[in-house]
Amino acid sequence: MTIEALLARLDAARPTRGGWTARCPAHEDRHPSLSVHEGERGLLLKCWAGCSLPAICAALGVAVRELFYDMQPDSRPRRTAVHQLKPRRFDWRQVAGAYEDHVLGLRLRAEAVLEAAKGLHVSEWSDDDFGSAIGAMATAYADVEEADRLEAIAFDLRLRGLEKEKQHASSCSAA
Repeated sequence: MTIEALLARLDAARPTRGGWTARCPAHEDRHPSLSVHEGERGLLLKCWAGCSLPAICAALGVAVRELFYDMQPDSRPRRTAVHQLKPRRFDWRQVAGAYEDHVLGLRLRAEAVLEAAKGLHVSEWSDDDFGSAIGAMATAYADVEEADRLEAIAFDLRLRGLEKEKQHASSCSAA
């Protein structure tokens, strides 16, 4: 299978620095969590939400073996040599947007857990249930703290990017 054929089967596929990201077809994915890369011997898929490769392939309607290139010498797609690639410019808008998307996901997940915990009566719970609930709430609060940190980074990135653009525009108009 070629990378183009695989990407055509995925929702919200977009390029990243070293490959692509898309919505994982094996679970209800509101924020793209599937990472797709071209390896030396085939296509590499990783769901950061934890879906297994067989589950992802089943949802796509392909066999795992279809992700591997044939082992014959000329069957692998030709790839551009690394030295021929032009370096990409740092796209601060894309990076800041990715941070903000991740922040939103963290906040929504934390909000859902903390909202579900309101009004629960724990008197009839087992120790294991109580421990699991406390662990989930601790993770939710950690997600809120991480979201705050990442939101500050995204804000700083946008601020610095806009300042650089403003400096560049003023230097161009002066010349």
